[in-house]
Parts: sequence; structure tokens; C-alpha cells
Amino acid sequence: MANVLYEFENDSRFTPYLGAGLGAGWMFVDTPNTISTGIGVADGNDVGFAYQGIAGAKVDVTEALAAFVDYRYLGTSDIQVNEFKTSYSTHNVTAGLIYAFSAYDPPPPPVPQPGTAEVAPAASARSFMVFFDWNSAAITPEATAIIQDAAQSSMTLGVSRIELTGHADRSGAPGYNQALSLRRAEAVKAQLVSLGLNAAEIVTVGKGESAPLVPTPDGVREPQNRRVEIVLP
Repeated sequence: MANVLYEFENDSRFTPYLGAGLGAGWMFVDTPNTISTGIGVADGNDVGFAYQGIAGAKVDVTEALAAFVDYRYLGTSDIQVNEFKTSYSTHNVTAGLIYAFSAYDPPPPPVPQPGTAEVAPAASARSFMVFFDWNSAAITPEATAIIQDAAQSSMTLGVSRIELTGHADRSGAPGYNQALSLRRAEAVKAQLVSLGLNAAEIVTVGKGESAPLVPTPDGVREPQNRRVEIVLP
């Protein structure tokens, strides 16, 4: 049985899907001598056309783990053993877990690791990078330290404008990733304001998945692409 599934992408962790399958069904028929079929005893097997309809949904639990539940209808064409003719159909509900073993390796050269800052070769840094957990705009302890460094550099340099550009990886729908990238930029802005910087001098932009630090195929959860770039022009 070969199945084809179509997932309806949306701006959440919940993904409904529909599917269909085609293949062959093998059926064994054995009617005991004590049972009268009206056409004699059937004993043998036959192969017929099989088909399947699928409807279900999955929800992302973590970066690599998803839970699913679906309904499947399986049926076959008529098969015949001796003079006995029949078909088969069944209704099934299945549930389970899906674990993704990612085989994707980021290409060289090495890129900055999460929790580190991009520092320009100057007395005070003008560029910083803050990384985020998957599907999250929460500021991590590592990110807090980087934001504090950025705030200190801003005060030392006396800049009057700070640019925050949020990004997301390609594991979600484009519309959802666009909104998530902006939430990340706004979260960094809130931290900077709490450290004494002027909110009116901080510009936030969300670029979604359109400007990855590490190019990946669609659907790949790449930590390097879940970031906010802090630039002091």
C-alpha cells in the first residue's frame, strides 16, 4: 500500500492532513465443512485491488517530536476463491508519535554558536546576535547577558538609534514565522528599555524565514536561524 498525505500548513503547531492510498490486498478464505455457504466449501486465497482514505492531524511537541491521531478507511475490490466471492473493508483510528532524526549538517564555514555575540573589531561593539529556543520568543539567560552588553555599548557610544531585526527558521508556516520573528525583536526591545534605553530610539523589524544565517531546506529546525540581530549604526 502506497500512501500520499497532504498537510494543511497554518500559523500554529497543529497541522491537519488528508491522504489516500492504493495498493494490493491479499485475502485468505477458509470456510469449514460444517458451514453451508450454498455454493460449497471455499479454501484458498486471492489478491485484489486495495484502497485507503486517511484524515488526521498532528501537533508538534518539541523540535523533533510530534503526536498524531488519524482515521483510516481500508477497502478492497471483490476477490474470488473457488465459487466464493467477497470483499473486505475496515475502519481504524490510530494514534502515535513521530520522531524526526535530522540528517542535515550546516555547511562550512562555522557560524556563531547560540548565546554568543557578533562583535565588531572596535573599542565598543556595534553588532550583537541573540538566539532563541524553537518556537519561542522568551529571552534566555545567555541572551540576557548579550542584551546587557549591547545596552552598555549603546550608552558608551552615545548612539541615537538601535536596529533590531528578528528572524525564524523554516520549520513553520511563513506567516507564523513572520509574526514570531517580530515578537522576538519586540522581546529584545523590552529588555533594552528595561535597562534604561529610550524606546523611541529602538526600531524593530521581523523578516520571518526570508534571511537565514544558515540556508536550509523548508521544514528544517535550525538553531542559528532563530535569532535577533542588534545593530548600533
